[in-house]
Amino acid sequence: GEILGIAGVEGNGQHELVAAILGTQKTNAGRIYLMGNDITSTSVRSRRESGLGYIPQDRQEEGLLLTAPLWENAALGHQTEKPFSGGWNQWFIDREGSRAQTERIRTEFDVRTPNVEVSAHALSGGNQQKLIVGREMVSEPSVLVASHPTRGIDVGAQASVWGQIRQARSQGLATLLISADLDELIGLSDVIVVMFRGRIVAQLDPSEITPRSLGAYMTGTTIEEIAE
Repeated sequence: GEILGIAGVEGNGQHELVAAILGTQKTNAGRIYLMGNDITSTSVRSRRESGLGYIPQDRQEEGLLLTAPLWENAALGHQTEKPFSGGWNQWFIDREGSRAQTERIRTEFDVRTPNVEVSAHALSGGNQQKLIVGREMVSEPSVLVASHPTRGIDVGAQASVWGQIRQARSQGLATLLISADLDELIGLSDVIVVMFRGRIVAQLDPSEITPRSLGAYMTGTTIEEIAE
């Protein structure tokens, strides 16, 4: 039920943090726990099946197969789970189940497309993003890692994504929000932590800061004051 915002100038460790949590990059030290379970040494697939949701920072490079139909894209990251899995053999996709789930995403998340057979490439950037957000939300994750969830989309799609994240929070979802949009961080987060040169250097209350003061923390302007 909390959104934890991660602020920082890009290149200060946010990407590595996400990769470590997701399992695409090994950690040199420390432990990672998901709902009380140690997942430090588990695979990406295991983490996903354990309830880790993920909205990638680049929807076209990491989030979608652009030439594949929407119902195949809706299964990405969840292909071993129902309703996408064939049941008795998780390596076979249940096409009807996938299409039905994609129709649900299309309706609930206002993905504007004539049908679920069109390729992801045919969608606007905003609708591609809503498909990805919907794909993660309907899987009912325990924790959602949202990396730049509204980057490069129009105001209408942005408002839709923000609304979905807020609604999920009200229903108990824990979200780790990484964003370069300071208004987004301040507007959505319950708590903000600042990363600078790979370390967390501040914990802030969004109700008490402005984009200008947050920007100062991100560039290291106030680091010496924090240390004192």
